[in-house]
Parts: sequence; C-alpha cells; structure tokens
Amino acid sequence: MLLQCRHRLARFLVVEEYNNGIDAGVLRRRVFQMSRDNGPGTRYDLRRVARRAFFIWRDLLYDGSRQQSTAGGMRQFDRAQWFSAVVAAPFGAVGVRVEAGTLRELVYLPPAFGQKAPADRLSAKAARQIERYLADPDFRFDLPLAMVGSPFQKKVWAAIAAIPRGEVATYGEVAHRVRSAPRAVGQACGANWFPLVIPCHRVTARGGLGGFSNHDDLNGFHLGVKRWLLAHEGVDGY
Repeated sequence: MLLQCRHRLARFLVVEEYNNGIDAGVLRRRVFQMSRDNGPGTRYDLRRVARRAFFIWRDLLYDGSRQQSTAGGMRQFDRAQWFSAVVAAPFGAVGVRVEAGTLRELVYLPPAFGQKAPADRLSAKAARQIERYLADPDFRFDLPLAMVGSPFQKKVWAAIAAIPRGEVATYGEVAHRVRSAPRAVGQACGANWFPLVIPCHRVTARGGLGGFSNHDDLNGFHLGVKRWLLAHEGVDGY
C-alpha cells in the first residue's frame, strides 16, 4: 500500500508541477488527503512516503540526462516518460500506464503534454479504446484492470460503473447504494485509478459539480475535464 502511495504521490507532484508549480502547502494537503483515505495509523508512514516522492520528483526535474532547454531558460524533463502512451483529447490528454499485462492507471493530463506512441500491445489497445470513447460516448471499455483498491473502494467503483451514460448520481445517492457516507464515497472517487473506465465524472455534488480527481477548483483543469466529459455524454447544466 505504501509503495503504491509513493508512486501515486510522485506522479501527482509531476503533473501538478507542470500545471501550477509545487509548494509545501500542496504537498501537505495531498499527504493529509492520502492519510485520511488510507485510515488511521498511516500518517507517519505517509510523511516518509511524501518525502521520498518529493525527492523522486526533484531528481526527475533536474536530471541532466532528461533536461531540455526552453526559451525562458527553465529546465524541464520529458514528463511523458511516466506513461506507456499519451493520447490526445479535446481537454488535453490521457496518460496510460500499464504494468504486468494489466492497465495500471489512467491520468488526465494538461494540453502541454505531447502525444506518446504506445509502448506495447496493451498500451495500444487502451489508446484505441480511449480514442473510440472520445468519438462515441456510448463506447464501452474492455481492458484488463490491475487488482488495486480496498474492498470498500471496489464496492464504490462498481456502483459508479453502473451509472448509465447521460446520467449522474450524487455522492449521497451513491453512498445510499453502498450503505456508507458521502465523504467516504468522495474519497473512493478520488482514489479511482481508472477514470473513463470507471466513470467517476458521473458523480456530482447535490448542489453542483463537486470535486474531481482530488481537485475542487471550479476554474481549474480537472473540473474543466469533468465538465467536458459530462457534456460529451449529454449531461447539461454544469
């Protein structure tokens, strides 16, 4: 679990650094979120995970073998290296990561991420299916998913996957279906490794859009992705 958290947090830092720049406040909030999601007794270990993830991020950012000069003189690395494929999308891109013959993660990426050709057969299959969904919201994914998530998270993800295209459910409604609380459902949504395949964008707040991928900035990139996906599926009003 802690190893998964380390890699997820390191990847989060890479994407957020590209979007907004990373500061100590962002890191602290992310560690708190992860400690809350993973239950009591994990916060001390997650602080160590966060420290290690920060060093991973720093080493990638300043590794001379990956540096590229820009017009402004800033040093950057090829962030696409984190993914087996990067698929262009109207809102930016979708990063695909595969591992041991399974889909390990899908990640919404900002427009500045360039496309990356699939590195293997499964990455190519995932990329084709993402492109088909982006062209047809009724397309159904058929990909081998990695065995990740707690029993409760899997229960929530199954409830989310049952929400039809063109419809939404509130956190409270999903909580009622799984006999839990809205906050716990929101945390499980934020822990979803397979957005699009498990359509957590179809879960909204009772009085509005709600959060998305652990982000709640109404004018930010991730909420923009959620709006696009809902509109793509015929849901208006957000």
